Amino acid sequence: MWEGELGEGKGRTWEEVWKTIITLVLKRHRIVVDKHPPYSPDLNPIEHVWVYLKRYLHKKYPDIADNPGGPDAVHARLAEVLPEAWEAIPESIFESWRSMPDRVAAVIVAKGWYTSLLATLSTFTSLPIFP
Repeated sequence: MWEGELGEGKGRTWEEVWKTIITLVLKRHRIVVDKHPPYSPDLNPIEHVWVYLKRYLHKKYPDIADNPGGPDAVHARLAEVLPEAWEAIPESIFESWRSMPDRVAAVIVAKGWYTSLLATLSTFTSLPIFP
């Protein structure tokens, strides 16, 4: 059916062959695919904040998810303790934009795939919340 269109046997990787197959199927069914900018959490500095908040809450309030009263009670308790957790975030976390050139380089090396977010957090390991 797609004989010769896939470039099989010409040193193409499976990833390249599958990309070709998907492109051909979309074209044959007249499906238009919009181009969207790539998203990488490694290039989003707020990820540092989420990691810190999550670790802070797990360490200081390890049983918060088991709060009696169901999801509404858990949400209410989170609303009480999140301001405390937010205030505990060191200023250094918000300076993560300084590591952006290194992060961009890591994403380029990974060809757009994920890199280790925790590796980019290595400068924060001296904080008391990190074991």
